[in-house]
Amino acid sequence: IAPVFLTAVLYLTFSRVLLCYPAQYSRFSPATYTIIFICSDIIALILQATGGALAATTTNPANVQIGTNIMVIGLSFQVACLIAFTLFCADILLSIKARRRFFFGTAFPFFSSSALTYRYLGMAAATILILIRSSFRVAELAHGFQSRLANDQVTFILLEGGGGTISTAAILLTIFPPASHIYADLKTAYRPGEEAILLQTAEGFSPPLN
Repeated sequence: IAPVFLTAVLYLTFSRVLLCYPAQYSRFSPATYTIIFICSDIIALILQATGGALAATTTNPANVQIGTNIMVIGLSFQVACLIAFTLFCADILLSIKARRRFFFGTAFPFFSSSALTYRYLGMAAATILILIRSSFRVAELAHGFQSRLANDQVTFILLEGGGGTISTAAILLTIFPPASHIYADLKTAYRPGEEAILLQTAEGFSPPLN
């Protein structure tokens, strides 16, 4: 269940990033993203915890299999949410890159510094690592705890052990914490009611009026 808490960090950080840009960059509001993905995180956590508890506290093979199946459902749901999250991030990134030349000033800070770019790349790498690990867990438990993949030490060390994907994702988010820049960027971000103050010009857009 470790990825659930890291994905919560990513989801909340993503919603804060969106506050730094006008509403038209995103298909939904930051609050909507937060509610959808955090609720999905909670559902995935409940399913995995319930399945794991059932599988670990019974000696009945049938109940063990039921618990394993519940865990796989929770993990599969988590993978689906991570894929959706990745697609939303890519969509917004492409929208920002397509329009960034029309804007000026620090209200659009995505590529304003190399340090900030590294932090977002760290978030992206952490997301991919968590997705890989969760996908591996689905494949690992799809045939039960006694499957060949579930007992392969090499894959366990690489994807589950101390030097595995989750540890690396946590290290990346520690070394490249996006929040340190995001809170500074929020000081110059758009406030509700100001998002639409984009004057049309011959080229497309002009900077907002302060």
